Amino acid sequence: MSEEHADVNPLPEDTWSLLEEHYKNGRPLVGRIVEWLGSQLIVDINGIQGTIENAVLGFTWRVAELTVDEQHLSEEELVQQQLEALKGQQILVTVQAVDRQLHILTLSQQIVTTHPDTPERRRQRQQLLSRLRPGDICKGRITTIHGRHASVDLGGVEGFILPHHISGQQRFIDPWKVVQPGQEVSVMIMEKNKDTLLLSLTYARRRDEVLSKLAPGDTCPGTISALADEGVYVDLGGVLALIPVDQVVSGYITHPADLYHRSQKVVVKLQEITAEKRVTASLVQAD
Repeated sequence: MSEEHADVNPLPEDTWSLLEEHYKNGRPLVGRIVEWLGSQLIVDINGIQGTIENAVLGFTWRVAELTVDEQHLSEEELVQQQLEALKGQQILVTVQAVDRQLHILTLSQQIVTTHPDTPERRRQRQQLLSRLRPGDICKGRITTIHGRHASVDLGGVEGFILPHHISGQQRFIDPWKVVQPGQEVSVMIMEKNKDTLLLSLTYARRRDEVLSKLAPGDTCPGTISALADEGVYVDLGGVLALIPVDQVVSGYITHPADLYHRSQKVVVKLQEITAEKRVTASLVQAD
């Protein structure tokens, strides 16, 4: 995997140019962890700070591994304690959105898996990734639990269940109370990156219920959850609808990320619900 480290004391304009270049070519680069604010991890790249939503940080705890003092801490306090220890450490990221005029830098974590990358595993991964898209549900097995995240093996592809997609409750939930390593689970794909998948346990459980209340022709509010080469994925609260790329870009603009952003509020009209329970929509309005 190629990666690029930050230069020593570059000019701000040089850093913005570097970030714009990495946004266009999709290559990862290295930043440093500054702090955790709410659901966002703040990362510094050559003096410019960006945010990562729902970063996967590789720590975990079991009672037997904790000190006597740590065993009296709450789950939230244990998380905060380990987050403090991560400040200043390097993290591999990719650029999801960049705007030097508005000083906006949105990043995603470049997750490095620990499985041996054999030719057979690469073949399995490519086959699976080629046929799956956000909104699909598939079965996998919990491999590890680290901090607030759970890793899932989907037959050659590693996926990560985000904290707010492990349980339907709003407060912090220890993943160990919901799933266990080795457990088979059904998960919905929320986002497909080059080598990994972001997953939802809660959406997989309620997709059919939400779909039963939808029909082609319905107009629905939603939130953009992912931007991909094939179009814009919109979260309808348990179902992901795809707005095809030819409906959202034209002319010299070739990628939805040039016009839209994650978490953006939109209104869509449902066009089709297939037998495979894939939903296609058209854009009615975007905030």
